[in-house]
Amino acid sequence: MDSGLLELTEPVGDHYDVLKELIPAEVLGVMDQMLSHEEEDFSSQLYNRQLLHHVDVDEIQLLLDDAQGWLEDTDISTDIVQALEQRLVFRQELLSAFQRDAAMLVQGDSSAHATCLVLISSIRNNHSSAISVEEAFSLKLQTTLASSVPPRPMVNIAFAETLNFLSTLLQDTIDLAFLEPVRGNENIFHAICLFMARDPQPAVYVRSLLQSCLYQNSLILGRNCPSDFVLSDLQSLVLPGNTWFNRRGAKGDDNAENRLQISLSMNEFCERVSQQYLNSFRSACLNRARLRRTLRHFAAEWDDLQVDGEQIDTRLQALTNEEAMDYPSSVEKAFSYPLSSWMYHYKLIQLRYIIQLGFEQCIYATEEIPGMLWYLSHVCTTHLAHLNRMSFFVEAGGRRDIDETGSEQPNNESASDPLAHLDAALWKIDRTFQEVRAHDNLAEALHALYILLQRHSLVANPSRPYSSNELRYELRMKPFLPLAIPSVVPYNDFSRENALSDETDLAVAERAQRASGEARKSWENVLKDGWMETTQSGTNGANAREFDLQSAWNLEVKNNIRASIATSIAVALIKNRLSNTWASNNAKDGQDGSKVPASPMSGLQVSIPSPGEKGSYSSYWPVPAIQA
Repeated sequence: MDSGLLELTEPVGDHYDVLKELIPAEVLGVMDQMLSHEEEDFSSQLYNRQLLHHVDVDEIQLLLDDAQGWLEDTDISTDIVQALEQRLVFRQELLSAFQRDAAMLVQGDSSAHATCLVLISSIRNNHSSAISVEEAFSLKLQTTLASSVPPRPMVNIAFAETLNFLSTLLQDTIDLAFLEPVRGNENIFHAICLFMARDPQPAVYVRSLLQSCLYQNSLILGRNCPSDFVLSDLQSLVLPGNTWFNRRGAKGDDNAENRLQISLSMNEFCERVSQQYLNSFRSACLNRARLRRTLRHFAAEWDDLQVDGEQIDTRLQALTNEEAMDYPSSVEKAFSYPLSSWMYHYKLIQLRYIIQLGFEQCIYATEEIPGMLWYLSHVCTTHLAHLNRMSFFVEAGGRRDIDETGSEQPNNESASDPLAHLDAALWKIDRTFQEVRAHDNLAEALHALYILLQRHSLVANPSRPYSSNELRYELRMKPFLPLAIPSVVPYNDFSRENALSDETDLAVAERAQRASGEARKSWENVLKDGWMETTQSGTNGANAREFDLQSAWNLEVKNNIRASIATSIAVALIKNRLSNTWASNNAKDGQDGSKVPASPMSGLQVSIPSPGEKGSYSSYWPVPAIQA
């Protein structure tokens, strides 16, 4: 609070004369320094100051044109004139770039951004000609920007760092065109997540621009209204080919009233969930910490909406004359519940992301890692069971509808080939199943490995006298406690399952070895299946940061494969130490002259690389590094 304290004889502020004459090199210095002001992620308080919203952009462009015209009749050296012109043109192009509409950027209209990138290279090369004017950017001048809070520290950013930041921002903005060829809601979501996972993460301006691209003029990516966006995903996953809407009455005659009620019910559902569904895409544009906090709220809201989905499902069962079916894991006959099933599918994805983002952000203490890995495996196992259920009812219901409609002509072109739509939906579910199983296998392998390390005191397990394992478990389960399904595993059950107390060390090692091998095969199958047919490579082949969607996805999957291989290697080392052969081969002489078997884990050192560090293959997977 005393950061603004002044001596008695010290003036309150610096009186810098902005009209005093400067030599041309000093003007270059001021212009370059002005590029290095930095702001926070967002500013909720403008301190009663008007910004430039009342200034017309054309007025600024004309002023910059006048400045360039003045330089034509000056006797300043050619090098300095050229440097000044480059900076003036850069400001004109940058202003034009920021005026671009988000939809135009997605469509690839980013010529102004590309021009700015070229100019940045020139500005970088002649920056050495600039002379800094320190009094123009003093701490007291910056203090006047704050009228009701203590002044902030002076912001000093290296010019090279400033240009690197601007180059990254402009290239990221150009790369927003990656969304244009992407089709399918799930692919769009994955594409956004891949783009946001770039290192460094795109700037706030770019993330905000991407949010604007997602929903503008009441359309999502300029294609669909929110309700149609939801309906398209329902049709591609649980209601393939629109055959669900073509069911006939009990006597085989079309029932216009039933069709109307079905349409009204579907519209009601889509309107209820569309905003929350769209928000799940928009939230992917947040920074990683804020994304995890937002997902915690989304899971609870999605849980409430799932109840609404079940009610509409019940209503639709009568309207569509749906008959209960024998499901293998159910004692009684069951209905498909496509809407609530769709919502449960995405809720389970959210829960998985919450846990994995916790690993990425190093939220869990070392002794909590095994438990969270077990819970991640538990969520994945639950999801796998649900995907099996989805596949069963989609296939059974779809084939029944096709048999009932027979050779009748469909009502619209989108349902021209119901069998093809059904096969596409089943392929999509199976592909998701493969990916979730890969997550499950790797989580199970790492969990078993950490249990072995804990048993032999190779990872930290500090005493915490002011807490208990049960209270820490309750804290980690806060995102899941409000949910009706899946219900939180009771602590006693969790403690027993997590500890694997019924299994010997060798049995746990074999479990880890089997799961890590299956994880590698599963990720290799995911990589082999590919992701999407249409990809978008960058617009400038010379730029190393250009965004290639397919390459980014391939790299993410390959990193998961590397994490699986590293886990297998660590498990093999531990399993070898547990064998009787190793203990006898490394036995030491006892006091009575007999051989004393060596301690299985003697000499081993374990470290857990943080995300981004050497030895960290994926930010989602805390693979321990073991050295003998």
